[in-house]
Amino acid sequence: MAKKFTMIRTGELMPELIKQTGDMQDIFANGMSIDKNDIDVYTVFDTFELPDLDKTHPLIITGSPALITDHDDWSIKTGDFLLEAHRREIPILSLCYGHQLVAYAFGGEVGFHPTGEYGTLDLFLTEYGKKDRLFSAVPEEFYGQAVHINTVTKLPNGAKLTCYGKNEPTHGFSLDDSIWGAQFHPEFTPAVARGLIEFDAADLTKRGFDVQAILDGLAKDNKCGEMLLKRFRDIV
Repeated sequence: MAKKFTMIRTGELMPELIKQTGDMQDIFANGMSIDKNDIDVYTVFDTFELPDLDKTHPLIITGSPALITDHDDWSIKTGDFLLEAHRREIPILSLCYGHQLVAYAFGGEVGFHPTGEYGTLDLFLTEYGKKDRLFSAVPEEFYGQAVHINTVTKLPNGAKLTCYGKNEPTHGFSLDDSIWGAQFHPEFTPAVARGLIEFDAADLTKRGFDVQAILDGLAKDNKCGEMLLKRFRDIV
């Protein structure tokens, strides 16, 4: 029997981008090389629905255009759910907004990044990250896609920093060897990253970013992201 996963969808791509790349379920299934029907999807950002913990598989917490610093009611409730999931020893992979949500729910702090980060970034494993069950799947120096303005400013007690970037000290963490957070997006293909940056081009330009330079600098593949997602698939 194939492994099953449970996705908590905290946001979704724009309809026009979904037509090109598929939705969150498609993108994760492709990156993990699994059937999309092996991912049970629950949406919390509009029609709030969380799974029965007795029937919850290893969890994937997605990214979102929402902000942790807005303290939305659905976000707080989802954080409480994740605390209980951890008590039940359910593995958790949390990405971008999910990364921040887990950090905040478990006692860390989230605030605003000085500028935000967009496009393909150079990332670096810490000494702990090189030995971590999940993050050791990628090279010591690797790349990832980012689209974020909130950031984890303080990790929860007991969390271990696994990777960092030139402009972001907290790009990944591990907690109790069963919860992992990544500020970057291992699920994003170049097409997904390009679509999101083009969608936000006017705002990014107003904020002083060179959008064309960001687009020109996008990685041509998502090999490192796929390594991470497949390692999660294999270890849980």
